Amino acid sequence: MKPYKLCPLTTEQKIFNYRLRRARRVSENAFGILVSRFKILSRKIECQLQTTDKIVKASRALHNWLGKTSSKFYFAQGSLGEVLETGEVMPGRWRSEITELYNIQDIFGRHRQATKLAKQRGKGLTRFFNKKGALPRQHSKIC
Repeated sequence: MKPYKLCPLTTEQKIFNYRLRRARRVSENAFGILVSRFKILSRKIECQLQTTDKIVKASRALHNWLGKTSSKFYFAQGSLGEVLETGEVMPGRWRSEITELYNIQDIFGRHRQATKLAKQRGKGLTRFFNKKGALPRQHSKIC
């Protein structure tokens, strides 16, 4: 999905853009952490789709298990990133590690044409985020 780019944006569109950025950041962080731990995910996996799915699921399961059983050693301080008391996000070390090692580029910076279905879903989510799915502090997070 793409954020709204028209100016001026309505409050509803600003909230959608904020929520989309949050969702992208969570997804990017989760996959980035997995790539930094499980190197097989840093390149094209040359196998059948079902096997690739199993590799990703196994990586996720190992990651979760190590996080629960050995978090002190598995998650070194500063490796994951954190939200500071001020609300500022401090990026984790994994981000610079995988960027340097694998020359991974920001996929969200590329310009692609949004499909009609993506635009319809975006409008539906805009309505949802501003009504039933509204977050208590989302209005304070938009400019």
